[in-house]
Amino acid sequence: MKQFLILVTVVLISLASKGFAGDSYYYLYGEQKQLIVATDKITIIPSTPSFDDWEGLYTDYSGLDPEIPVQSIPGAGAYLFHLQSACDADSLLSELRSDARVAIACPVYGDEAGRDIYVGRRLFVKFFPTRVASIDSLLTISGLRRVRAVFHDNTALLVELHDQHPLDPVTVSNRLYESGLIEGVGPDFVFPFDPFFVPNDIDYPAQYNLDSMDLPLVWELTIPNSPVLVGVLDDGVEAHEDIASNSWADGYDYLYNSDDESPKDCDYCYHGMAVCGLLAALTNNDSTGVAGIAGRPGVRILAHRVFRKVSPFTAADFATSGSIMEALQDAVDSGAAVINISWGMLSSNGPECPNLYNIDCGLNYAHANGVLVVCGSGNACGTPPYYCSPEAYPACYPTTFAVGALDALDTLAEFSQYGDSLDLVAYGEYIPTTDRMGDYGIVPSQRGSDNQPICELDVNYDCIFGGTSAAAAQVTATAALIFQRRSDLIGQLDLVEQILRYSAENPYSPVEDTARISDQIGWGRVNAFRALLAVIRGDGNNDGFIGIGDAVYIAHAVFQTGPPITPDQRIGDANCDGVVNVGDAVYIVNYIFYGGPAPSICFSY
Repeated sequence: MKQFLILVTVVLISLASKGFAGDSYYYLYGEQKQLIVATDKITIIPSTPSFDDWEGLYTDYSGLDPEIPVQSIPGAGAYLFHLQSACDADSLLSELRSDARVAIACPVYGDEAGRDIYVGRRLFVKFFPTRVASIDSLLTISGLRRVRAVFHDNTALLVELHDQHPLDPVTVSNRLYESGLIEGVGPDFVFPFDPFFVPNDIDYPAQYNLDSMDLPLVWELTIPNSPVLVGVLDDGVEAHEDIASNSWADGYDYLYNSDDESPKDCDYCYHGMAVCGLLAALTNNDSTGVAGIAGRPGVRILAHRVFRKVSPFTAADFATSGSIMEALQDAVDSGAAVINISWGMLSSNGPECPNLYNIDCGLNYAHANGVLVVCGSGNACGTPPYYCSPEAYPACYPTTFAVGALDALDTLAEFSQYGDSLDLVAYGEYIPTTDRMGDYGIVPSQRGSDNQPICELDVNYDCIFGGTSAAAAQVTATAALIFQRRSDLIGQLDLVEQILRYSAENPYSPVEDTARISDQIGWGRVNAFRALLAVIRGDGNNDGFIGIGDAVYIAHAVFQTGPPITPDQRIGDANCDGVVNVGDAVYIVNYIFYGGPAPSICFSY
């Protein structure tokens, strides 16, 4: 212990010797990642959340520019201040850190595209298991305090800087990592993520995406109303006439740290409602609205709010990376079988995945618990300075399931990012779905020359949703259908990913093959019916279970002494030999009575 404290003291002396100028880099898996430090703006986290004495700060610190209004950064609990042209940012930060009104003062960083990056007061720290007894000592000496443990691991902690800390969170993070006393650390960055929505023109067809997925056949299947929880990390949700009231689980607003996950502060926030409509809008409900892919009893949505959709969109509108990590963990711990992420961070620094340590750890936690995380691949292809490849983050992260977008003609949408991490594609243009109710959301702004709403449904629906946001939601909904029909597959992540991939269609060739097609479309276009067909072989009477009644039904169908197998004869192919005959009835009898193998997951189409 004595040697440990001596080492910490040496670290802190080293830290102090660097002066008050903050670092312009951070560590990601041992590699330094460069940051561009802004010279014309800073952020301040007040000592009290209700603080609003901006005039007093402007009076006391002439380097602050009162001509540019203070901007709230709710995810970080911070405020953005612009500086006078002659102001020395480092000196001003040093002065502010000794002011009792200021808890934390931080630089503002930037990316290569000129977008701001902010940082909150928290750090995510992963300690070595051998240092458990020394954690509190290290935190105290470093000017940090515990917030909570995460991932049910007493060596994985969210911590925060004490008020009036002499350094910024990035510099503290670096000194901790450079000490060699911890395994990993991530500052609580607020990065400029983007929702992957692409607005389209108003001349749209009907819900063609549902026909392409053979949803009419899906709706003829008997699917038990097994409870399936779907996590959605987006910009908030609220009640809607076309989504059952019991479809909503209790979500959380990680942007404002509130139990109210509605898009309360943003008239233009509609993205989450559009995603949820594709997932869970009711089917066969008196001609109301649109049909959701998994819009049947049992599917519930756990909506965690992690951003607000405003224009222009900036990093200030997203939760911190640590909060997104917490949202991922909560979705997993709440029992989500699949999580939808229809947003991401674009790379403007060459063809590499722009990882964030905190979110990586949340994604790893989901993967370790068998939870499928479906991500849109990104909409920046052809939009300098961003790259078409790789996919945006987190779609490019190896534990996620990445989805790109096709246009209505089955060609890769011109905006859709791609790469060697891409798994599937789905349609991403002209997709009708739900909007916010009434005079909120996007539809009220979509008006024609006669000033009437352009959506033929009404203002409660969005007729032109698109982008890889829409594509990802369709794959998430397909996974939810699989889990409803086969609840035993929840948690079997590798197998479920294989089912989604191998059941996909090649839009360019009738040849059936389970091989990956290309970086542009992965394994192909998602097909919900083919995915379900893979897991229901042998259920000849379509009652949702495998029993002796299926053997009898199949035998009657084969000998034409009873009704055919519906909605598709291939359901009767219990032994997966490519044909339906009496051998399939025998196979089921052998399974039921003599301990033979169960009907297998089958990709014979």
